[in-house]
Amino acid sequence: GASASSHNFSETLEIPVKNPVPDVTEVKRFLLASGESFGLESPGQLQLSGFPAVDFAALEKEAMDYPYDCTSQLACRGIILLSLPETTQESLVKQLISRIYSRQGADGGFSWWPGGISSPEVSSQAGEFLVRASKAGVEVNKGVMENWKKDQQNISQAWGLAGESLSSMEDEAYRLYTLSLAGSPSVSGMNRLKEKGYSGYTLASAYALAGKANLAQAALEAGKDGDSYRALEALIL
Repeated sequence: GASASSHNFSETLEIPVKNPVPDVTEVKRFLLASGESFGLESPGQLQLSGFPAVDFAALEKEAMDYPYDCTSQLACRGIILLSLPETTQESLVKQLISRIYSRQGADGGFSWWPGGISSPEVSSQAGEFLVRASKAGVEVNKGVMENWKKDQQNISQAWGLAGESLSSMEDEAYRLYTLSLAGSPSVSGMNRLKEKGYSGYTLASAYALAGKANLAQAALEAGKDGDSYRALEALIL
């Protein structure tokens, strides 16, 4: 600090310190056939599943330790925390929501950083997190959500005219999915995207959330030739 006459000045500086002995976690995955055995070294944890299991503890640690704070990463971190079976990080979720509020522009969309220009991709990610937080019982500002939905709808309508010169079909499918998740589905937008030849899980999910089970199934079946479908099919079978 410094002082002169009756005036005082002080400043607190945060100096990052790197842990010389970071935590190390080793994860081993095994597929055991009938009659096979496996020995667990102590100390350790064992998780059994008939389907490839999700390491929730690792997800939570990754979300807590991730050092970058663009809006996309804040939203992804929040979605991970909300996806945990019983999140103990509600205070952190609320902090993430508050920080994301500061990135909303006058058009209702969200930017990568405070004061920036809104990005359609980031707007979908931020909106999904806010919708999921609201569904999980965390208070979310209604005005923020209404402005976001209007922006998503406006961009989707503009995409109907500009097409992929505005953003990719994947981005539009994700945008439509977030609108359905928020309870404001755009069936006309989904149909328009389907007519352009797009299919797959995101569009199918948007239809399903809108209550269009038959169209959801058709979009899912049409996407069977995709790599993501084959990868999931291989895991299931």
